[in-house]
Amino acid sequence: MKQWMLIGCLIGILGTVRAQSIPVLDPSRAIDTSFSALFEDAEIIPLETSRASAFGIVKQLLVTNQYFIILDSDTDAVLFFDKNGRFVTKYKNKQSRYRINFIRLDPAHHALLIFSQNENYNISATKLQAYLAKGPGKELPGLIRSTRLYLGDILKLRSEELPPYAYWLANPVPLDSNHLAYSVIKSTPNNKDTLDHQIHIVTGNKWVKSFFPYNIKKDSAFSGSGAVWQCSFSATLNDSVVLMTRPFDSIIYALTPSSVTERYKVVAPVQETNDMSFGTGAASFFVGDMLIMSAPGFGPGRTGASVVFNTNNIGQVFSIEPYLFFSIKQSFAYDYFIYNTINHRIYKYKELSSDSSNYMFPPTGAILAADQSGIYQSVTARSLFRKRKNAAKSKWKYQASLARFYNTAKETDNPVLIRVKPKEQQHLQ
Repeated sequence: MKQWMLIGCLIGILGTVRAQSIPVLDPSRAIDTSFSALFEDAEIIPLETSRASAFGIVKQLLVTNQYFIILDSDTDAVLFFDKNGRFVTKYKNKQSRYRINFIRLDPAHHALLIFSQNENYNISATKLQAYLAKGPGKELPGLIRSTRLYLGDILKLRSEELPPYAYWLANPVPLDSNHLAYSVIKSTPNNKDTLDHQIHIVTGNKWVKSFFPYNIKKDSAFSGSGAVWQCSFSATLNDSVVLMTRPFDSIIYALTPSSVTERYKVVAPVQETNDMSFGTGAASFFVGDMLIMSAPGFGPGRTGASVVFNTNNIGQVFSIEPYLFFSIKQSFAYDYFIYNTINHRIYKYKELSSDSSNYMFPPTGAILAADQSGIYQSVTARSLFRKRKNAAKSKWKYQASLARFYNTAKETDNPVLIRVKPKEQQHLQ
């Protein structure tokens, strides 16, 4: 194991490309503008509600040329709707003891990967790390289930069971027809091994590359009895490239099967409780996603002045020309930003001023998915009706898709998708 990890460390270092100069994204420099200056419109896409298609919330949304694919935890099902919102079919595990954890598109096989876990077993972060340390070929029959559901004729629900490799629990992301990437990061002082990597690239049951080495025994940033960290992966329009971020890191990277390249640097704001200089003897430690720097002799659970740096974990990242959409976690909530890759301006999404094209949008929630048509968000039907009631005196003229929704929908209907289309570069103000 240690020999392999040493080789992986060298591969990881050689495979990482440090860009000489990358754009710096500073959210504190966000400027004001209107919704219509950046976007064409906000289109409402109701999802058909019936006994077969009713669901609770959009836990995950994947978008293909034909379908909206939704994972719903309430019904433990994957639902398929066409691009007009009409219900097509749904997938549920044949064995009820398995619950679906995560789904990923598998473009190379024109399929959907579905990862499920036996609800009767709780696999701790420490146990998962131990399984993965034995190599990606470690199988966990009876504990996990991995299924490839083919999308060619979705009504047939033709599927294939894949080997129950332990790394399926890490929600791996496909990179191309042969490679997947996964991330599990945990520091444990009594671990037998000392070296691991934040990202592993696998083919079948073999590691082929590893990036970002860390010390399992001593890296306090990732310690904690129940703490487990993961890099965040976001698909792009190129099936062999994903955008990724790391815990406690301000860089947005591009990951391919053979390399990691720095693309953007995000300036993270600093939150201070007391402005003090601790000198060279200062100690530092993490509590959640907060970096605490304290005077010598102070630490968790002790009294004394300290400076708190919010590590501002970068959330999901989506790239749709000419924009980069990203979020930053500050304290316990995310703020969403838009970066124009042409003129290098940055905007705060929820502070875009309203106008006649979006009198009640954009919503402040997360971006769930993106494709060539734009970004996708979700809102409950009840919330839309509440917005109409609150705006009753404004005499807004509803855009066509929203007007149709109010004429035909009910508050108890399925959640609604909102597609926001960026303006083309030549039309930007």
